Amino acid sequence: MCTASTPYARRGVYGLHVPELAPTGEMLVPVGRDAPTVHVEVRHIAKPAEPDMFDAHRARFRLRSGGAVRLDRDAGTAEFGFPPSMDLPGPDELLHPLLFSVATITNHWHGRPSFHAGAFVVDGEAWIVIGRKGAGKSSTLGWLATHGVPVLSDDLVIIDGDEALAGPACVDLRPDAAARLRIGRDLGTVGSRGRWRHATGGSLGCARIGGWVFLEWSPTVHVDSTPVVERIPRLMHNLCVHAPGEWPETLLRLAGLPCWTFGRPQDWKTMPSATDRLLNAIAG
Repeated sequence: MCTASTPYARRGVYGLHVPELAPTGEMLVPVGRDAPTVHVEVRHIAKPAEPDMFDAHRARFRLRSGGAVRLDRDAGTAEFGFPPSMDLPGPDELLHPLLFSVATITNHWHGRPSFHAGAFVVDGEAWIVIGRKGAGKSSTLGWLATHGVPVLSDDLVIIDGDEALAGPACVDLRPDAAARLRIGRDLGTVGSRGRWRHATGGSLGCARIGGWVFLEWSPTVHVDSTPVVERIPRLMHNLCVHAPGEWPETLLRLAGLPCWTFGRPQDWKTMPSATDRLLNAIAG
């Protein structure tokens, strides 16, 4: 298990050691000495992708952007294959978004659930941010990152016991958000959209989970405690790997943590007061 006080011998992301990510060094975070190692290979393949499959030792699935990936738990490998007509992805694209599914399945094999979510840290505790597509998750995290709030992960949060494991030390923004915040490096079109990547300089490998933040657009700013009955459906909706009968105790425990519904208008002018109100609620 990752602990904030443990010295780290290696660096990686999502609790994994991935040697092939070495060129993205500034984006890597500390991982424990016992972190699973995944060796990544990227190559062209001539034959069509095989049908998706997933069991206790192997997984195979097609990528939305084209190509496919094959995982072997025992060998500790992830093989990405792309048609000859496609350019092979570089380290930036491998780091995110391509590693997303590799991380979710590998951590699932090691008994760690994952959520499609981001996370920031207040007083040493991780607050996990969930929102529908377009709900302003990355722009909120980008704003917090530029105002002294550590960001633990942008798009994927791995749960290890009572702790959240860190993703890449960066936030990927849409072009309009990057322009507004005046941050980020233009990666061009990566995955299915344009991305501007802002390095957060994260030094944390994990943080104890403090609670949850559910994002929504609202005519006015509000920060309200989320009713318990609404929490589990939202958590299950954002759980990355669904398997019958798995994680019930974990979900119940996580749903019992403090949880806030954070609403704000789609107006950048409200961001300072809105995020201040959220941070004050968390601190209180």
